[in-house]
Amino acid sequence: KGIPYLLASATRGAWGGMVARFVPGGPCWSCFQYALMTKAIPFPPEDGSPGIQPAGCATPTFTGAHYDLQEVSLSGVRLAVSTLDEEGGIKWNAATLSMREGDSLPHWSIHDIPRQDGCICGGDGK
Repeated sequence: KGIPYLLASATRGAWGGMVARFVPGGPCWSCFQYALMTKAIPFPPEDGSPGIQPAGCATPTFTGAHYDLQEVSLSGVRLAVSTLDEEGGIKWNAATLSMREGDSLPHWSIHDIPRQDGCICGGDGK
């Protein structure tokens, strides 16, 4: 349909998160998943605990501080606004957040999602 898609997610314990943007013409979700699988884009850290299973819920959840989770949501908003900017705005299309490096200050790493050869988005490996 030619509509951009934005991802904003946090990991268990709010130890990290990621934001990503997929626009018509790629790179696409499949390219992104391949980049995560091959570690071309690092997966953010997460709490190793099993999580919490609320009564009546089919999926475990986690606890995390709202002020840590705001790092992810605010970056998602910045990426969304940039996507609407006709001048181009932000040039990268994925970022990973670590809340557990060194002195625990938030650290973002930005990435360009590499296109994969033969991908449905028309990736040519460049």
